[in-house]
Amino acid sequence: MTLPELLPPEGDPARDHTPWQGRFPSLSIGVLGCLAALVAFLHINDSQSESDSLRFQRLVERVATRIADITHRYEYGLRGGRGLFAAAEHVTAREWQLYIASHGLESEFPGALGFGVVRRVPRMDLRRFEETIRADGLPEFRVDTAGDAPEVLPITFIEPLERNIAVLGQDVGLRPEARQAAELAMLSGRPALTPPIRHLRENEQWGFMYFVPCYAKDAPIETEEQRRNALECWIYAPIVMDRLLSGIATQVEYQVDFDIFDETSEDARSSFYDRDGAQAGGPSAALDDGSGRHFVAYRTLEIGQRRWRVCVSSLPAFHAGTQSWMGWIVLEGGALAALLLALFVHWLGSQRTRAEALVEQRTRELRLQNRSLEAALGRADAATKTKSEFLANMSHEIRSPMTAILGFAQLLHDPQCSAEQRNEYLRTINSNGNHLLSLFNDLLDLSKIDALRMAVESRACSPLEIVDDVVERFAERARTKGIALVVNWPAALPERILTDPARARQVLESLLGNALKFTEQGEVRIDSSFEETAGQGSFWVCRVQDTGIGMDARQMEQVFEPFTQGDNSATRRFGGSGLGLPISRRLTELLGGGLTGEGKPGQGCTFTARFATGPLEGVRRMKSDELRAQRTRATQV
Repeated sequence: MTLPELLPPEGDPARDHTPWQGRFPSLSIGVLGCLAALVAFLHINDSQSESDSLRFQRLVERVATRIADITHRYEYGLRGGRGLFAAAEHVTAREWQLYIASHGLESEFPGALGFGVVRRVPRMDLRRFEETIRADGLPEFRVDTAGDAPEVLPITFIEPLERNIAVLGQDVGLRPEARQAAELAMLSGRPALTPPIRHLRENEQWGFMYFVPCYAKDAPIETEEQRRNALECWIYAPIVMDRLLSGIATQVEYQVDFDIFDETSEDARSSFYDRDGAQAGGPSAALDDGSGRHFVAYRTLEIGQRRWRVCVSSLPAFHAGTQSWMGWIVLEGGALAALLLALFVHWLGSQRTRAEALVEQRTRELRLQNRSLEAALGRADAATKTKSEFLANMSHEIRSPMTAILGFAQLLHDPQCSAEQRNEYLRTINSNGNHLLSLFNDLLDLSKIDALRMAVESRACSPLEIVDDVVERFAERARTKGIALVVNWPAALPERILTDPARARQVLESLLGNALKFTEQGEVRIDSSFEETAGQGSFWVCRVQDTGIGMDARQMEQVFEPFTQGDNSATRRFGGSGLGLPISRRLTELLGGGLTGEGKPGQGCTFTARFATGPLEGVRRMKSDELRAQRTRATQV
């Protein structure tokens, strides 16, 4: 709207008003509005920082608690082995094997290489000890030791034996850290850990040995000397750290990294568990690596009479959930609204000044023309009333959206705000909702599949026609990007199959669209084949291979989860809702097949879709060119 420049007539008393008197209300509104937006901006930023800090502390406590719970579970498992020795007069290798098998070692204790028994044998009694163990069910048992220590600590039993046969009979006392931990457990009567050690059988991965002392029944164990004399054996487990803590990163959604340092060791700065390899320089490196780890916290845990220091630091995934931009939206939106309101008030002030000038002019004229005085005053009153109503209406219209922006921004600050509410608030603040249309469509399909309401057909259709239609749709996009589209068919393919052509076409469109989206140069290849098995039926196998950015095995697992892509940087660069592949996989399953993928970073990906075809016995096989020619003739007729 172009506002007219209204000036009072020459000689009008309005000329006596100073310019600042007319501009003061609009300037005041503009300044106060900008200050209010600035205060809201600072408040939102402070609240967001406090919310992020609390969220990070909860993740830190979750990591520390989970590490303690996992290690204590192994301690309880070792303590359980003592019950076997307390209940039996003499434990044989067979009884130990049955005991370990009953606990499901792989499922309950995936980090343990095995559970075993270590005996304390005087060196002079080694031969007699070997004969006793051989008679108990291990005919090839032999103690592997060296040196002249008066006592030997051989691994007597170890399960699963097939995986640990190489360590059976080894003298763990040859490793000073193992002997020290075993003696600490014996003298204290409590479980004890070794310092961090390298497991040679696991490619020298960091781990430790866990020892739990087992004393003779009814023997006094009040003093260290009594415990030394009463010791019967140790129940022990060699444990690999990577296996022990492999699931924690998933539980915290890869938002934080954690590293563990053994403070009891001489070199406490050396990390013996570094989840992502970023802290080779010690715990202080988390503050200096420049990787955006703005939050760092430490927790000390007492594990097996050793002190572990856990260093937890935030990862980019943690900060991806921070709505740092919200304060800027409020600041910019508030400043803009204040400016518009100030301009509007200034215009209204000019209008009012003009109206007052007209009234005064008419008043002077009507003093000479008494008959028209009432009409002139009525018109002036009506004009003033109109302007007041207009001001009230427009103030309401401007105040309402401003209130909505500030209100929904404050609601977004609530840490208990759900994802659905957050999306609704953002749609209110930012009216651009075009991007959400495709997401709603995908969510509708996904919800129908989850609710078992997605209906698929099974009718005769041509696989050649389905692929040709999909390729034709994406041909122009491929030509624009300079990417070759290659389609390969077997020497002879069925003239028709039984499936849902619309859903099959939807799957192939999703796979081909993704391949073109993530490929900058090279080609996209579609290879079709047909498999016929006696037990499972017949399948149409369609492989879509590209030469794009690729992904690793972990990213490939994530892309089949709703709302997920292989890499966050790829999401910002290429966009997408992250629902195409999960929906495609479920559609192929509804069509009697499945969807799998494989790839390597920088070398592209290959996605394989399988569709049940129904029986192919008696179906005519033809070359792809012949089928196209037949289709052309049918179209012309």
